[in-house]
Amino acid sequence: MRALEPWVVQPLETFLGESGARLTLLMTSSGQVVAQHGFSRSLDVMTAAALGAGIVASTEELARLMGATRFEALVHNGQRQSCMLAAFTTPRGRWIGLVVFGPETSVGIVRLFFDQMIAQLAAVALVWRRGSDGWAFACTALVVAAVVILLFGALYPNLVPSTLNKQWSLTIYNACSTPYTLKIMTWVTGFVAPLTVVYQAWTYWVFRQRISAERIPPPIGLARRSS
Repeated sequence: MRALEPWVVQPLETFLGESGARLTLLMTSSGQVVAQHGFSRSLDVMTAAALGAGIVASTEELARLMGATRFEALVHNGQRQSCMLAAFTTPRGRWIGLVVFGPETSVGIVRLFFDQMIAQLAAVALVWRRGSDGWAFACTALVVAAVVILLFGALYPNLVPSTLNKQWSLTIYNACSTPYTLKIMTWVTGFVAPLTVVYQAWTYWVFRQRISAERIPPPIGLARRSS
């Protein structure tokens, strides 16, 4: 993965890990590359960026002439691999995302985590500047928590819905343990959860500062052998 802006790396890595995308390219509306993953040649990156920016500009102009709203995304489904081209707005301007994915995932999953990445980029871009790592962490955590809450809220009461028969879906009712087990686990959780929260807070506090070259102490011990 290569990115011009360091704050783009984490949302893009999360998207790649969750969506199963093979190739991903983020660019500005003018075709300037912001980040890419999966491309091996610079010529391919430049060609894809130029074509992506041109296609989005053409479709948006076509929508304007038709008196319609902007196209949210363009999707091409192939037998071996598919691609999605979508434009979105960030605090740094209008960007374009090109995603190539195979049959191991679906356009719905790619679109879901692509929207999550857009929300993360918007949150991080607003506060990313020197000395604002805490705000960036808080906003990213808030976006991740909101996505989880909205996802399971939309599925409620299903946990794993079945596409073949609704009666085969796992719900909060048929997937839960017995009342006695739930009672025991409630007491265990009530004792262990506060300890876990305290421990995690302590580790975040200890490692709250990023390591830089200025923070690395000088070498000690044996002198380096000269070659």
